[in-house]
Amino acid sequence: MLKNKRKLLLYLLIIPAYLLLIYFFSHQTGHTSNEISEGMIRRVVGKLFSLTGNELTGNTLDTLNLLFRKFLHFTEYMILAMLFYSMLKNLPLNIHKRLAFSILPAVLYSASDEFHQLFVPKRTGKIADILIDSSGVIAGALLMYYVEKRKAKKIV
Repeated sequence: MLKNKRKLLLYLLIIPAYLLLIYFFSHQTGHTSNEISEGMIRRVVGKLFSLTGNELTGNTLDTLNLLFRKFLHFTEYMILAMLFYSMLKNLPLNIHKRLAFSILPAVLYSASDEFHQLFVPKRTGKIADILIDSSGVIAGALLMYYVEKRKAKKIV
């Protein structure tokens, strides 16, 4: 029981820190956020393009930047759901409640994050981003759920 309490306390520190990290990224102006992601793409993908003798053009860069940013939306919320699910494993909840209670707060945080972005210069809160985030949440929670179910079958 003490081990579970320690794990629970650890998650009660990690999850708020992760939520603050998401908030920090969301609070960057649209210009700053775009420059960071574009810079990453230029460094990584630009090098790959140059190795093939091609140049990373504006249209390709814009498309890759959009895809990269949406991938990050999906991934950051997938991780959040996995953190919630892992925390809930330390509480006396059945597996189905763990699944539901790991999805709900992550989706609500996504919606609040998009609302927050309405007040950040050159950022917009988008329903589409909430849907992308929620897809990541569901993927992360289901991944944890299926891993746990599979482990339970191997033990029995």
